[in-house]
Amino acid sequence: MTPSACWPDLPNGKPMSLHLAVSDAGGDSAILEYVGGALKVHHGREHQAMTNSPVHDEQLPINRYWETIGGTTMLPGTNRAADRFARASFYIKATPQTGDTKDALASVLGVIRNASVPLGISTPGQPNISSTLWRTLADLKSRTYFFDAATSANAFWAPLADLDLADGTPALRLSLAGGQTHSGTAAGSFAPAEPFAFYPAPAH
Repeated sequence: MTPSACWPDLPNGKPMSLHLAVSDAGGDSAILEYVGGALKVHHGREHQAMTNSPVHDEQLPINRYWETIGGTTMLPGTNRAADRFARASFYIKATPQTGDTKDALASVLGVIRNASVPLGISTPGQPNISSTLWRTLADLKSRTYFFDAATSANAFWAPLADLDLADGTPALRLSLAGGQTHSGTAAGSFAPAEPFAFYPAPAH
């Protein structure tokens, strides 16, 4: 992806680029990418998987090839983003639909872990293939956010209902620095912090 020249560099000095997956509690979803500085949107609940590369327009025909083979016959197993996309796309559709929130979250986390790159794995000359440092889940119906760090055996979560998000309340942060870990509900561990500064809107 070629980032637009109007976006500032990231704190590490690298040019900014973006691809983003969004969804709602009704099941609608979209993949948003900046390609050559222009926004490209793939909208529809069929767009349920996204990885680093290639761009989504190129990823879809690769995935259709693997769909013709069938995931129960063979799935690509490397750490390349296109292979991880094929695995995620197959498993997210193959896992049983359930009304049990606990089972649903466990299934989705299993899919994400299957598509993750193990800690310590990297590919020389391909910086877009690197270790997965954390995984997150958002339960949009219960409004609960889940966090699963690759360096910890514990997953934890924060129900938004347990946080005071009213206007005028102080900004809070849950620290993960220095190997700090959490387990179970972590809403009570948030502490006051300075709000982070948003990047300015791009110039046109």
